[in-house]
Amino acid sequence: MQQHMRAARQRRTSTLRSDTFRALHEHEHKLACYCPTCDRWQVLDLERLIADGRGEYCFVGREPRCSYCRGPGVWQLRPPVMPPRSYGSVQS
Repeated sequence: MQQHMRAARQRRTSTLRSDTFRALHEHEHKLACYCPTCDRWQVLDLERLIADGRGEYCFVGREPRCSYCRGPGVWQLRPPVMPPRSYGSVQS
């Protein structure tokens, strides 16, 4: 019983590190940027950024720049897509 409670406490206190491109990619998150000047969205290719040696880049607290107009952008963190819930089989 104590082992079960200890494991539950550990799950509650563990945090997801999400401050680098690598951490987001490892947890299947997506990172996008929006440019209000151009009204454009761009999803970052985290795999390529990691391969290019930028996996440990800490984007938190830093403002993204639009690759088209160089204007200031806004980050958007997108969690992994969850599979649809199964409600059992439907019988005819």
